[in-house]
Amino acid sequence: MVDSHPTSILGTWYGNPQEEAEATRILELAQKRKQAHLRHGHSSICCNIQIMIARFWLEESIAKDLQGLQQQTSATGHGQVLLHLIHGQLLMSRRLDGAMDSLNRGFTEGRLLFTPDDYFLVLKRHQTLAHLPLGNSPLPAEPLESLLNSARVIQLLERSEGRPSEYSHDHRDTFD
Repeated sequence: MVDSHPTSILGTWYGNPQEEAEATRILELAQKRKQAHLRHGHSSICCNIQIMIARFWLEESIAKDLQGLQQQTSATGHGQVLLHLIHGQLLMSRRLDGAMDSLNRGFTEGRLLFTPDDYFLVLKRHQTLAHLPLGNSPLPAEPLESLLNSARVIQLLERSEGRPSEYSHDHRDTFD
C-alpha cells in the first residue's frame, strides 16, 4: 500500500533518497538560483531547502543550512513547519534518532495549516513510521514506500506479541 498523494507542500514527502549525481545537479542548480535571487535583493527559502536536501544526500553536514533556514523561516508558520517536516523526513530515511521528534513537531505546529486530506495523510504516515526503530548510526537510505512497508510489518508483529497465535504451523504445509 503506497502513501496516497498529497494535496499541498506540507503533505509532500521530501526524504526519498537521491543518487550522488542527482543531488549534485540539484545542489548546483539551487545555488545558481539562490545567487540570482540575491543579485535582485531577494532570498529564497525554496533554494535553501533544496541545497540542504542535496547536501544531506551528498553526506555533507546540514547543521549550518538548518540553522540558517530556522532563522529564515522564523517569520512564517508554513516555513517552520515545512523545515521540521523535511528535517524529520531526511533523518527518517536513514532511520536516525530525532526523526520522529522533528516529524511530530512539524505535524503539531502545522496541524491547522494542513489541507484536510494532507492532515490525515501525514497523521497516518507518522503513526506508521513511529514503529520503526531509530538509532545514531545511519542505515542505508530508503524511500517512503519501503519505510512504510517495514513499519507496517513491525506494527503487525507488535500487535501479535503477547497474544496466542490463531495460526498454528504444521510442518507438512511447506514444500521440500
